[in-house]
Amino acid sequence: MENAVGDGFGFSLATGDVDRDSMDDLLVSSPFSDTINYEKSGNVSVYYGSIWGMREEQDVLFRGNKPAERFGSSIG
Repeated sequence: MENAVGDGFGFSLATGDVDRDSMDDLLVSSPFSDTINYEKSGNVSVYYGSIWGMREEQDVLFRGNKPAERFGSSIG
């Protein structure tokens, strides 16, 4: 998924071992992003870490499911 201007990509950041591989993963929010069904529902992208570093493309995308929910406004 491409991040558009105004999505707020990077609005909130967090790290943690999401995939339980003992490597930190990066969570990046875009709370103002739209989905096909809802405007400003927001999302959080997860980038898995490895011994080689972070991938450039997201591994998992969590999406808000309500209009104007702004999912990802705060993560941590």
